[in-house]
Amino acid sequence: MDTKKRMNDSLACAGLIQGLSLELYEMDIQKTSAVMDQLISFLTECEPTCYTKKACISSSTIGQHVRHVLDHIDCLITAHDSLVVDYSKRKRQQLIETRIDSAIHQARWLASELHRLPSGCTPVDVTETDETGITHSQSSIARELEFINSHSIHHYAMIKLLYQSFGYTLDDHFGVAPSTIAYQYSQPIRR
Repeated sequence: MDTKKRMNDSLACAGLIQGLSLELYEMDIQKTSAVMDQLISFLTECEPTCYTKKACISSSTIGQHVRHVLDHIDCLITAHDSLVVDYSKRKRQQLIETRIDSAIHQARWLASELHRLPSGCTPVDVTETDETGITHSQSSIARELEFINSHSIHHYAMIKLLYQSFGYTLDDHFGVAPSTIAYQYSQPIRR
């Protein structure tokens, strides 16, 4: 009887963990969707002449940063069948670097595909190839979504600097991590 009770308790606990994992996974998908919505919103407002323009503060254009961000998201989304994420096999589509409409189309498509990712606790093999060889590491869908969010926000900060260097302004929160925004709101207002 004691063994049966322990087994039932274990099954109940596993169900609770699975439910919690699903809830956290949904939150991860929502965060990534919000990060992508930020990009789409920027792209719909972006002055077209700025998208491919070089600035003296960077060797990369806004379009190149956008393409880089979308390439990383694409690598994760297209890994849903094999469960192998290889960020070195990015598509590097020049059309996304040079045409805002292509970038918007790609960003919207990727955002619509997020729900196809397996559960957040699903293990994935992350592979990266560079001049030193191939690196393998174990991760999970949830961890890679967190990486995508952080990586995207990092590039949004660079996009913001470039856009501002051309004389335009962006929302104060564009390119700022949500945890930083929360921290700033928690601080007393300084006068």
